[in-house]
Amino acid sequence: MSDFKRYLVIKSQVESINRKVERAKGALHSELSRLKKMFGCATIEDGQKELKRLELKRREAKKKFELELAKFEDKWTNKL
Repeated sequence: MSDFKRYLVIKSQVESINRKVERAKGALHSELSRLKKMFGCATIEDGQKELKRLELKRREAKKKFELELAKFEDKWTNKL
């Protein structure tokens, strides 16, 4: 393969990679915008903190539900 043909192949590969990088940047920007709009998060780190907060809130709600369900079942199991 001539040097010029190798150059063209490498150039094509670099251009392809650059397009993929630009698409990835666009996707990241889109997701950051969505995080900011939905949860007020400006960075991925903010999003991770918000996720931890929401997971904790979900676990607490699940425990409360399970407790209330157990109370309900204790009270009504024999009556239903």
